[in-house]
Amino acid sequence: MRLKLLTVALAAAAIPALGHSEDLVEAYQQALLNNPTLAQANAQYLATRESIAQARGALLPQINGTGSFSQTNGNSYSLSSAVPVYATVPTSNGGTALVRDYGAQSLVTNGGTTGHTRTMAWTATASQTLINFAQFGQVRVAHASTAAQEQSYEAALQTLAYNVAQAYLTILTDQEQLAYAQANASALKGQFDQAQAQFDNGLTAIQSLLQAKAAYQQAQAIVYTDQATLADDREALTQLTGKPTGQLKRLRYDMPLDPPQPASEALWVQKALNSNPTLLSSQYTVQADERSIDVARAGHLPTLSASASYNNSRSWYQHGGSPTSTGNNGDTVIGVSLNIPIFSGGVIQSQVREAIYNRDAAVDSTEAERRTVTRNTLNNYRQILAGINTVQADRLAVESGLKSRDATVAGYTAGTENMIDVLNAQQTLFSAQSSYTTARHQFVLYQLALKQAAGVLGLSDLTQVNNLLTADSNGLPPLSP
Repeated sequence: MRLKLLTVALAAAAIPALGHSEDLVEAYQQALLNNPTLAQANAQYLATRESIAQARGALLPQINGTGSFSQTNGNSYSLSSAVPVYATVPTSNGGTALVRDYGAQSLVTNGGTTGHTRTMAWTATASQTLINFAQFGQVRVAHASTAAQEQSYEAALQTLAYNVAQAYLTILTDQEQLAYAQANASALKGQFDQAQAQFDNGLTAIQSLLQAKAAYQQAQAIVYTDQATLADDREALTQLTGKPTGQLKRLRYDMPLDPPQPASEALWVQKALNSNPTLLSSQYTVQADERSIDVARAGHLPTLSASASYNNSRSWYQHGGSPTSTGNNGDTVIGVSLNIPIFSGGVIQSQVREAIYNRDAAVDSTEAERRTVTRNTLNNYRQILAGINTVQADRLAVESGLKSRDATVAGYTAGTENMIDVLNAQQTLFSAQSSYTTARHQFVLYQLALKQAAGVLGLSDLTQVNNLLTADSNGLPPLSP
């Protein structure tokens, strides 16, 4: 999986930059190399994959060896003679007499020796599982769990691609919104200055002046808000890529508005149900839980294993001179062990029930994910179709708004329109411009979201969007005041 990630990153790096501005593919390349969420998903996959080796290892021969060494120190003595013991006892006439005590004697040793006994032993044991259905099942569980985690990584990869595109296009939307807001504020500033001059010359009432001033101040507040929003959204892209966000290429205004291909809701839903990595991960999780039920039930079944061991021990005694061997034993044991579970206090039955409940939960989770994928696929497909009409309608609305605003300003100058009419026309134009820029960028995002829901979003899709970008970002967007 690390190789896959590196391959994608190198493929992205092979695409040359089209200018000094950073494009979408360059941002995605940086995210592939630096995004911690993607790295975490990759590490989780690699960790889960190790369970396969661990499950297989339990079925391979197990060889162990042990060794020990001990020393016992001790002293030995020899008895040379017994010395009689006498006691003084009183007599009847008041005197004393020396009498031998035949019940006691004093032992005298004739020297002794000091030595030690050393013992060395080692054992080699080899065992091999012959029949263990629980361990066989663990291998299948490990494979299914690894497949689920691999699909989770694929989902993280596609999510990153979409998130980078979303963050990138959000910045482009913010930039156009800010440009429209600044143009709107500039136009309202002109209306305010004109109203101020007319008021100073006594040609208009103070109501018109206050209305123009309020509209201008509100427009200026929108500019401040849009500036803060743009700064935060630039940080959002930096959070994904790990690199400061520089100047970005903008989306062309003459971009094509193509419907999805194939032009069938049912085909897109079928593709999503077959390829969506999050859904596939859930399905593999169900498989893993099914295998876990088999593992739990295998606790009732007998196990059979073979083993062979060799034991060797040697001991010797030494005192003063050379050591004297006292034993050298070795034996080999070969056997087969059959273990038959009889009663486990209900633990195995409980483990089986637990595994079944986990499987049922995974099945329900998969069904919920299937419905979510179906809904998202249909929604994104329909939003693309709606977006074609929305972008076209918003563009016409901007064109009409420009003409209406210009005509209203001309009427105000001629005295046939009042300040409220001018301000309303300007606000209508600004609203249409905001809707237009949002619809253009959202249309591209819905195209990518449809690919993500279908489980096929990749570098080629970002490259197609990249081809719609241009480094020419100077000046106001078209259809501006």
